[in-house]
Amino acid sequence: MTCTLGIDIGGSAIKFGLVNAEGLVTGRFRKAPHSGNDVVEVLTSTTRDIMSASADEIVAVGIGSPGYINAERTHVVYATNLQWRDFALVRTIENAVSLPTFLDGDANLAALAEAHRGAARSSHSALYVSLGTGIGVGVVLEGRIWHGAHGVAGDVGHMPIAGASTVCDCGRRNCWESVASARVLNARLTSVNATWPAALDDSADAGRIVDEWIDSLVAGMLPLLGLIDPEVVVIGGALTDGADDVLNKLGPRLKAGLLSSDYVPMPRLALAQLRGQSGAIGAGIYAQQCLEGVS
Repeated sequence: MTCTLGIDIGGSAIKFGLVNAEGLVTGRFRKAPHSGNDVVEVLTSTTRDIMSASADEIVAVGIGSPGYINAERTHVVYATNLQWRDFALVRTIENAVSLPTFLDGDANLAALAEAHRGAARSSHSALYVSLGTGIGVGVVLEGRIWHGAHGVAGDVGHMPIAGASTVCDCGRRNCWESVASARVLNARLTSVNATWPAALDDSADAGRIVDEWIDSLVAGMLPLLGLIDPEVVVIGGALTDGADDVLNKLGPRLKAGLLSSDYVPMPRLALAQLRGQSGAIGAGIYAQQCLEGVS
């Protein structure tokens, strides 16, 4: 049996999964920590270990990376947490492991996994919103990632939000992820000695912070829903606990902000099902699509 190796590069660890033709993980799912300076070393050495131990033939590698990916999807143009600029990741890995290697953004590949094997399975169009250190968005149409003309479709974490006044890590003001990421929510709750998800039933201060955070999340999602009109919206990322409550608060506010919802159905809201494995599974599926020429 043949399979692909899906790899998801995270901020502190790299996840690896062998993915078969049905998009299912075969064997043991692996997670290898990195320091930030040794990402390539950890990536290549763990890949070689998996190749040596696998009973199945690994025919390609798919990689999901944070940061900006060039339109040809060969280089990481800029990834601030990894300190990569114009890094030829595909060539580096192909030279190290002698396998065809395919690269895309981490949110795109998580979206692809949810569209094929998770919460948006069998849908014709899906919007994936990942809430973590920042905000990542992926769009899948008819089972394929929509990249846009220059490869940056879905790169909306730094989209300006009216009413926001926070200075973002990028140096600009009013960025969506500077007011609506999971990191921002946790930091604001910590400032009033509250934690997630206890804040959902906590003090007035914590409740106000959660409400303001959801309003900021809605402010960024509304233009995306109006533009793309997806069949399914999948919420994923760091807020696993209490996510059902977020969805219950999110739905009515999105409906109230969409005039079209008075006349046509709302997109279905769903929680990500694949959780921490979505990026690696999506990377494996993507590598299969690239080999078949349908990416």
